[in-house]
Amino acid sequence: MKNICLSFFIILITILHANEELKSQIDMDYHLHLYSISRLSDGGVVKIPFRLGDVDFAYYNEDIKISSRLSLEYKPKFSDFYFDANYPQEFSIDLRELYLTWYFDNAELRVGKQIHTWGSVDQNSPLDNASPYDYYYIFSIGKEQKMGSFSGAFDYYFGNSTLGIVFSPIHHTNRLPLGNDDFPIELPVIPRSIQMQEVENEFEYGAYLKHSFDRSDITLSYYKGNDRVYNLSGINVYTPAANSVNPANLDSIFTHRKTEILGLGTSVVTDFVTIRADYGKFYTYDPNSDYSDRIRLDKLEGKKAIFKDGTEQNADVVILCTGYLHHFPFLDESLKLKTHNRLYPPKLYKGVVWQDNHKLLYLGMQDQFHTFNMFDCQGWYARDVIMGKIKMPSSDEIDKDINKWVSMEEKLENPDQMIDFQTEYTKELHDMSDYPKIDFELIRKHFKEWEHHKVEDILTYRNKSFSSPVTGSVAPIHHTPWEKAMDDSMKTFLNK
Repeated sequence: MKNICLSFFIILITILHANEELKSQIDMDYHLHLYSISRLSDGGVVKIPFRLGDVDFAYYNEDIKISSRLSLEYKPKFSDFYFDANYPQEFSIDLRELYLTWYFDNAELRVGKQIHTWGSVDQNSPLDNASPYDYYYIFSIGKEQKMGSFSGAFDYYFGNSTLGIVFSPIHHTNRLPLGNDDFPIELPVIPRSIQMQEVENEFEYGAYLKHSFDRSDITLSYYKGNDRVYNLSGINVYTPAANSVNPANLDSIFTHRKTEILGLGTSVVTDFVTIRADYGKFYTYDPNSDYSDRIRLDKLEGKKAIFKDGTEQNADVVILCTGYLHHFPFLDESLKLKTHNRLYPPKLYKGVVWQDNHKLLYLGMQDQFHTFNMFDCQGWYARDVIMGKIKMPSSDEIDKDINKWVSMEEKLENPDQMIDFQTEYTKELHDMSDYPKIDFELIRKHFKEWEHHKVEDILTYRNKSFSSPVTGSVAPIHHTPWEKAMDDSMKTFLNK
């Protein structure tokens, strides 16, 4: 795009300059910067790019002006040996600005690569968002901090007021010193290109209205675009196939947030002091934060998932994750268990048999510590109820038993009491069937130790091992810490 823009302006200059009827003028200016940065500690060269020089070119012809600035940037070589031919110095030509200006009676229109300066204060204005920044030159002054953007601008002058409009079809990002150890500011996270989400709508625009008084002025402004620095937006998790030996992959997703800025600026000049002030109200949001319709699946067509907002995505597998939500839309209202996740749901005798219909049995409806042992005991109890080995007591006795357990649960205050509660409940079920013998006291002890391990360190508690309540054998420590164990394939489990 730079080459196309430059070619266009060269052709335009040639045509205009060839017309002898038009008065034309060419101005050229240049600046040479002879400096380098060295370390006092070892005399080494600091490897930060800097501009060696600038060339300013301007062409005037009647109501048209072409302005440009060309900079030569130098980046020191990375070799310690200064004359190493394998590591030459890096020079690059930066076309900082190249734009065309049309002048009208009370207005001007600028199109091309240009630098915009908004706001009343001289440095770091919250309203100065129309041009990206070059952070290698963040300690420079004014326009030298910035980079040009391919954009258009229109200024209309009436009385003591100016109406300005700026627009760009391309989103421009700041130049950041990614991975440059010599730069004094270090970025904690540097995304890979594959992690960057494309900007959906690159078009950016803004407007301001400035009014001047005798010795002061006031400016109202509005700008809408995308952040020029990336932002962490979400995490993608890619799980391996069941027979795969590859670990799961977690990828961070980065994006440029949408931003709207309402601005108010002013400058006041007195005989003794000059006051400048800018205020900006920012409305910023992540494009991935609006899940209201995006995550609502409307229909599936083959492997194509179509969402409520009209977006589509190919899917190999659809997984429904409901969490611990008790929802039974296929049952009559009189048979539905309606409860939140708790240790003893109401209306279930022994946590299994529906209070109002003893032919309906629920398994695993409790919040759990014991999990599989409790589920097994519930299953054996349910089996004996179905086979008639366990007879249901009277309705009054059922109500009394349910109320006893529910009342006990509601008085629990800490994890140790909760573990004791569910242990006693599971032991009672165990004793009512011929379920094999199991050491519940050891399980109780293990759960309390496990709970304390979680409090000590949430990232390491899974690395502990315990003895079996059936055989008494102590499990070996897992070969890989839980935090780093991404491969749960059968092959890895058996071979290690």
